[in-house]
Amino acid sequence: MGTNKKDHTHDSEIRRLKAYIAELEALNSGFQESQHRYECLFDRSLECIYVHDLKGNFMDANQAALDLIGITKAEIASLNIQSLLGQDQLALAAALWEEIIHGGPGIHTAEFKLARRDGECLFIETRSAPLYKDGRAYAVLGVAKDVTKRKAFEEALQESEEKYRSLIENINDMIFRVDDQGVFTYASPASLRLFGLTPPEIIGRSLFDFMLPQDSRTFKDRQNGRKPEASLIEEFRILDKHRGVRWVRSSSRPIKNGGQTCGYQGVITDITQKKLLEQRLIPAERLASAGQLAASIAHEINSPLQAITITLATLSKSLASDKGLQENLELLRDAFISIRETVKNLLDLNRPGVEDKKPCSINTLIEKTVSLLGSQLKQTRVKVNLRLAQDLPHIMASGQQLGQVFLNLINNAIDAMAGEHSARDEYHHQSSGGTLTISTDLIDGTIVTSFSDTGPGITAEAFEHLFDPFFTQGKKTGMGIGLYLCRSIIEAHKGTICAQNAPKGGAVFMVHLPVEPIQGENHARF
Repeated sequence: MGTNKKDHTHDSEIRRLKAYIAELEALNSGFQESQHRYECLFDRSLECIYVHDLKGNFMDANQAALDLIGITKAEIASLNIQSLLGQDQLALAAALWEEIIHGGPGIHTAEFKLARRDGECLFIETRSAPLYKDGRAYAVLGVAKDVTKRKAFEEALQESEEKYRSLIENINDMIFRVDDQGVFTYASPASLRLFGLTPPEIIGRSLFDFMLPQDSRTFKDRQNGRKPEASLIEEFRILDKHRGVRWVRSSSRPIKNGGQTCGYQGVITDITQKKLLEQRLIPAERLASAGQLAASIAHEINSPLQAITITLATLSKSLASDKGLQENLELLRDAFISIRETVKNLLDLNRPGVEDKKPCSINTLIEKTVSLLGSQLKQTRVKVNLRLAQDLPHIMASGQQLGQVFLNLINNAIDAMAGEHSARDEYHHQSSGGTLTISTDLIDGTIVTSFSDTGPGITAEAFEHLFDPFFTQGKKTGMGIGLYLCRSIIEAHKGTICAQNAPKGGAVFMVHLPVEPIQGENHARF
């Protein structure tokens, strides 16, 4: 009986031992399977996985990492990570290891420039974490990714952005964006040249705040009538920071969001100089056409004038004894001489005629011109005050041309003060008159002649175009070439003509003519 009990105990121990051995074998099989899986995951991973100690010596690396560096498995143990980095990268690597060792078990990301064994440079992005043993970090586990292509794309994109930014910042035209209400959401630095305001000062304000009201209405009408996808090119005037008027051209296209127009983007170009040239070119073309027409008319008038002059000369000879008739013939001859000079001026519409210059007295020319307009001054009740400096020197000039200038300036003053009702008007209206003060003076070798009236003065809009051909300040008569010809004549005499408003009202025209030495003393004088 005792033997059976002993045998039973022995069998029980054997069973327990076999079960334990089976359990160990199962654990070992699981470990091997787990190790095999780890090795497959480590070696066959497409990610570059590596392990190095705290000094940077590689402990292990998978095949993807070996291929990235360009080494074999046998070489890994003798390789230090610092040997793969340039000098400029070592400080970054050291800072990263300090962060990993002392920063806890988190994942740490960095980017390095790495040199392969064959000399090729790569950019890699790493994610690293510490490995612990007995509670202390002893190594670093890292995963690396080749980002060379991405880095090249980023650098190309950055270069492109820098070029774009440089273009935007230096171009004379202003690049802009506005919302659907015309409020600026973006403005390039050219806004400073165009509006006198920096982009931050422009953004948030409406484009229509800067437009002249009459141009703003036209622009809005054009914009409301545009097709949804169409670009809009429009020219309009703006007021800059200093209230100066500029002409600009806007070229814009709609910005879409979900099929709806949410704003516009485009370019605004300063075309002020172009507009000024156009404004000068159009009158010049009109003047050229008028000159051709005038030349044709003058040619037709010259022939009968010549015949009449010959006839008058014949009558004067044949009837020399009739003094009364001779006086009338003299008046007719003077009238036809005046017509001939007018025709000559028509022929010289584009350029004042060149006449022989002789010593002239400015005071005498003014007195004769005022006397010539005596009846007109009387009828318009315009009073003339002459304040002529005594002992003015004579100047070399064309008396006929200067007389034409003075006649034109006096006529303009009469028209301004008399509401354009002069002796030439059809119905001979009576006016309230006014006072024209004509003065001469010698200042620094220049004779200054001033024509000051008591009329309404010159409007601000008229000042810019006062001496342009075909410009009139609301006059119902005249072609608007009088002041243009006056300026041309004065400039041909090396002088200047200018205008301003008098402090107490009325316009003042001033003619400056230089006094040049007169050769000889035997010249005929006016």
